[in-house]
Formats: sequence, C-alpha cells, structure tokens
Amino acid sequence: MTRPTESVWTLPSTPSIPLPERAQVVVIGGGLTGMATAGQLQADGAEVVVLEAKPTVAGGMATRGMGVASVLLLDPPFRLVEALGLETAKEVLRFSAEGVAAWGDAINPTGVAYATKGDEEHAEVERNLEAMEALGVAATPWTPSHAEGLQPGWHQPQGGEINLSTAAQGMSRSLRVATGMRAVSIEDDGMDLVVRTAQGECIRADLVVMTGGAQITPWAQDKYHAVRHQSLATEPIEPLFDAPVHIQYGYTSVRQHPEGQLLISGCRWATPHLEIGETDDQFVHPDVHARLLGFLHQHWPTLAETPVSHQWSAIMNFSCDGLPIIGPLPGRPRIITCGGFGAYSPSLALRAARAVAEGILTSQSEGVPSCFSTRRFD
Repeated sequence: MTRPTESVWTLPSTPSIPLPERAQVVVIGGGLTGMATAGQLQADGAEVVVLEAKPTVAGGMATRGMGVASVLLLDPPFRLVEALGLETAKEVLRFSAEGVAAWGDAINPTGVAYATKGDEEHAEVERNLEAMEALGVAATPWTPSHAEGLQPGWHQPQGGEINLSTAAQGMSRSLRVATGMRAVSIEDDGMDLVVRTAQGECIRADLVVMTGGAQITPWAQDKYHAVRHQSLATEPIEPLFDAPVHIQYGYTSVRQHPEGQLLISGCRWATPHLEIGETDDQFVHPDVHARLLGFLHQHWPTLAETPVSHQWSAIMNFSCDGLPIIGPLPGRPRIITCGGFGAYSPSLALRAARAVAEGILTSQSEGVPSCFSTRRFD
C-alpha cells in the first residue's frame, strides 16, 4: 500500500483568527484564488475575512500541484479554436496571458514545453502551431532531450515555474483567515448575507465570494465537480529540465523543484472514473502511483533507481462545461463565484481575482471572456 506524504511544497503558517461577527466581504476558500482575491480587496481598502475549512490555507491543488503558469490551458490550441471560435479563443488566451503576467518577478520565466506521445498526438503538432499563430501566441517547434519515447511538440515562451511554497507564504501573510471553518450555507436576512459554518458559528457580510471548490449555494453545486489529482517527487537530482513539460494533452506533467526534486503529476486515467468526484486528498491511489512511476521510468530510465521522497494528492475543481465561471450568481448579485480552473489556477487565479475585486469595488470588470460568465447558464 502506497502511503501519502505531505506535499513537496511547504504550507504557510498563517495564524487563525477567531471568527468575527461581521466583515464587508467574506471570501470562502483559502486556496490560491481565495488568497489572491482577498489580498486584492484588502489592498484596495476592503475589510475581508477568509474562511478556510482546512487547518491551514493553501491546501488545494493550486498550491500543492506543479506550480506551472502557462498561457495555454488544457485543450490543444486547434481544438480550443474549433470549440469556441477564433475570437473567443483569443479572449480566453488573452485572459490567461494577463494572469501569467500578473506573477511578475515571482515566476521563473522558463516558458512551458509540450511533448507528444503517440502518433495521433504527434500528428496534430502542425495544426496546433498554425492555431497558435492565428491566436497570436508565440511558439516554436521543440524536441525533448534526455527523454526516451517522447516525440517533438513545441515550446511556448510565455509563462514558467512558480515556487508554490514562497508564493503561498507571501500571499497569506497579511490576510485575516479563520481556518478550520467549513462554510455550509449563505443566507440573506434582508440586510446582510449570513455565512454559517459546520462548527455552528456564523459571520455577516455585505458580499460573499465563493472560490475554488468552496461552492456552497444550490445554484453553484451542480455547476462544479471535484477531481483528485496525484503527484510524486523524487529525491533531488542534477538539473534535467530547462522548462516544465506538459505531455499527453497536458494530462501528465513534469518539472524540477527549485531544490532539485523531480515532480511528475497526472495519470488519473489509471482509474476507471478518472478520479472524478473524489474529494479525499489524504489518499494516494496505488494504480495512479504505479502509472506515474512507470511513466517516469519509461521515458527517463536513468531515474529508475532514484528514490521517491513524496507522494500526495490534491483536489482540483472543474466546471460542468470545462470553462471557468466568474461573476455574480443570477438573482443573487451579492454572491460571487470564481472557480472551475482545473489544474490551471496558477494561470488564471491572479487575473480572476483582479476581475472579482474590480467588480466589487467599481461594479465593472473589463476583460473577462463572455464565455466565463455566470449568465451563460441562464
């Protein structure tokens, strides 16, 4: 039986506050999106309290995953264009590019590489390069080195790697967070919104922002679903990668930790249900673990004797149509939802947080793709 460990990333030691009676804005969820949203609002003068169900913030996929910020998201570029149309696809990638740029000096600007595996995926490289040219996204053909059995793909120079330990520590430092508080409902008493917790406490607010997997209203609950994502890390090795690499349409990824450990994540296809609906992040599925190890040793056989130091899982959050959802709930404009980023929170969270903060503070939020709107479900 493979036993889980803590993530290779160090969680911040943010002190918890007693739940106050009231705040201007309550942000539910202390993941990357929640911390970024609360930080943006707080910087603009709002009184904000973050509710986090776990004992500490930064316990989800966004801050325990690979820490890769990429302009491209899960869908191959040509399929994104086919699904959304060229102009809408441009909006989506402009939004993600702004999200990547928002990291500033906190990102190691390595770019992001894409390798292919199998003839079908490899045959689509030219179509993807053509689509990226049409989208205005820079990319060059790229051949993986130091890997056996992987085929050429492309390198996208925007984006790169984030040290999630450092980022989470910095983002959480000035926040007012009540940890161990699982929000279970949001009631409107005609004056305030009342957020009730599983611990029997409540906090009143003018506005509530639900982030990541903390989608607790009836409207939101059928729009999102959880998926467990698994990772492992080896003991530190000599530098092997110049940039993080996405493989198999992004369903498997590898990168090197700043301290030298090799990280690999994905392979959830090793379970019949693709880990959809799983919410237990204290479990490492042995079949997924075996596939991750097999993938690593197949393509980097020199690492076959390198010990594994960490193996862990985290929960990511998808929407019902695969697109992020950002905006006020229909009929309940004082409740805002922001989530559905899957494994791409590092690409989207900071820009989404800015959009939410602008909407709250100015009643306007320019630049959010229309296909991300809550109104698409009307």
